[in-house]
Amino acid sequence: MLSKRLKCICEMVSPADCIADIGCDHAYVPIELVKSKKAKRAIAMDVGEGPLERAKEHIVKENLSGSVTTRLSDGFENFSDGDADAVVMSGIGGMLMIRILSAAVSENKLDSLKEMILSPQSDIEKVRRFLCENGFEISDERIVLEDGKYYFIMKVIHSNSDGKGLSDMEYAYGPILPAKGDELMSVYLKERRKHFAGILEKIKGSGNDRVAEIERELRLIDQAMSLSS
Repeated sequence: MLSKRLKCICEMVSPADCIADIGCDHAYVPIELVKSKKAKRAIAMDVGEGPLERAKEHIVKENLSGSVTTRLSDGFENFSDGDADAVVMSGIGGMLMIRILSAAVSENKLDSLKEMILSPQSDIEKVRRFLCENGFEISDERIVLEDGKYYFIMKVIHSNSDGKGLSDMEYAYGPILPAKGDELMSVYLKERRKHFAGILEKIKGSGNDRVAEIERELRLIDQAMSLSS
């Protein structure tokens, strides 16, 4: 059974001829997308031979060897523009995701993609900034709570805008979720505010150089909360 996070990722994928899962692990997402007929074909890609072997086992078990193929690849290293029309990448840190995407952008490997579904484990603000600075925009975003951790899942498309970026609040908390009043997002923001307010209470007046940083974070949270209310 798919986890709540992986189920949400699959729900966000638009119908595609072929999807590529970068860092596929067990290939649960490619398998589900082909079984549900959201994708006609899928490529399960991973940098490790171990994960790919597990992926192959699951693919064979589901009788999908003709529709889901595996490919050993460090990020997009063994991927060419046109190999797939959608990409899924999740379960990795934000800085690693930026490194992988940056290499692909520099080699024009993403030009014909219709969408990417991205779920970085950390440094989400930096991922959003990278995307906006490199010709992409976030067209949809979801938040999922699983095993006590919040996950953000973004649908990313090529931007048709004039290059205008997001506000600091939108980079930090996304351009979609605060504005649409997502209930779980409201809970997340309240928890974040309580956390940072507690830190500020402890260090304010102490000369700690983090005071300005914490105050900035609280201002951004308040801006996001004002949209969610």
